[in-house]
Amino acid sequence: MKNYKILILISISIICGFVLSEFVFAATETFYSTPSDGFIVGYDQSSYTIAHNAIYGQVLNNWRIYVGQVWTGTLYQIYRAGLFFDTSSLPDDISIQSATLSLYYPTSEWDNSTADFDITIVNGLVLIEPLVSDNYGDLLNQTTSGGSRSTFGLPSSGYVDIDLNPTGLGWISKTGTTTLALRSSRDIIPSFPTVSPGVEYWEFVGFYDKELGEVYPPKLTITTSSDIFPPNVTNRDGATNITYSSARLNGEVTYNGGEDPTVHIYWGDNDGVMTAGNWDHDEILGEKGGTFYKNIINLNPSTTYYYRVFAENSGGLDWADGTASFSTTEYIPGVGFVTNFHPYPCPDFTPSPSNPNLGVEVTFLDNSKCYNDYLEESNCSANLNIRYQWDFGNGEVCDSGDPPVQDSSCRGNATTSYNIMGNKTITLTITDDLGTCTSDEEINVSFPLPKWNETAPY
Repeated sequence: MKNYKILILISISIICGFVLSEFVFAATETFYSTPSDGFIVGYDQSSYTIAHNAIYGQVLNNWRIYVGQVWTGTLYQIYRAGLFFDTSSLPDDISIQSATLSLYYPTSEWDNSTADFDITIVNGLVLIEPLVSDNYGDLLNQTTSGGSRSTFGLPSSGYVDIDLNPTGLGWISKTGTTTLALRSSRDIIPSFPTVSPGVEYWEFVGFYDKELGEVYPPKLTITTSSDIFPPNVTNRDGATNITYSSARLNGEVTYNGGEDPTVHIYWGDNDGVMTAGNWDHDEILGEKGGTFYKNIINLNPSTTYYYRVFAENSGGLDWADGTASFSTTEYIPGVGFVTNFHPYPCPDFTPSPSNPNLGVEVTFLDNSKCYNDYLEESNCSANLNIRYQWDFGNGEVCDSGDPPVQDSSCRGNATTSYNIMGNKTITLTITDDLGTCTSDEEINVSFPLPKWNETAPY
């Protein structure tokens, strides 16, 4: 359910006596939450921490929407809410300029705040529609604010508006459901005062949900434009997965301006600030929306590095607000390198036949597995950038090269034959972007037995 309003904005410029008119079409749509909206209660009798960190909660989605925390005198309760809006009618070719979440507050009696707090919008993509009990724990790590407002100064009744910030605007879906969650700022920290048994402490507010407030349901008002605007980009959480020779550089497009921008991560051992040419390295990630990262390797131990994210679309460009820095760890000789990104490749092969005769062609069937940054498994041979090195134990080797030759016959299955009897050790070494692993297999090459032809007795 939605309301729709169109505005046509006309800007006129006069250049050398000519009048240039630019038409920008802006539209405002209002979307109402689905009946799946509601809140989830986490609770415990003895410990606020247990209630706060619980995996499961009790779902209440046909009553009200509560946000905040409570000590009933005998029970800690924490309220986290979820709202679902069908925004699939938004055109793909528009940019989202602003959005406001509005929650109906019928009376000041629904403000049960002993102390004021911020009603905070967080990303609700982890939620399932309709809400399920483990969504309570799913929201624990959703702490980035997509917009907030204080409970101080709430009206005596009426809609309470919360404007989405650029991060929150990035959570609006043009192809399906926009899912927003609500948490108290003191739930996010977390923070709760010392309480006494039997003495109540309330710190929450209530709003109409879809069912209770059919006339005043939660609503999301979105203003869009046909124009493309500059994106907003951040360094997100800075560098993670730091070792003595590698790190992961994180970033996020918090607002795409109506068109996913091309993203760069500039980095080096000096701060190039906002001048691309002053940076040592430019990692071009292509068109991105939302979060992204780049794994970098071959860094020097015990060294400070800097990076800054840059994004550009047809509407303009943006640099992250500041430069992020990190330091690689000390290299300790004799201590093996363990990557935090993904498991090393796992070489594996099967000889066929397993114990061949002299002169017989042996095929080594490649069963090797490699992994991406999401720990998804795949056949190593499918990645043309992975190096294969075979040593067949007969003086013959097969190497796909460094860098790997794209059409090398050494990638995947391999074949050879033997002209000397005895035990042979075959070695397969596979190298990907973060490491090298080796697997050995032994076979026995024997002299072929004579073929016997049996003749039936007369």
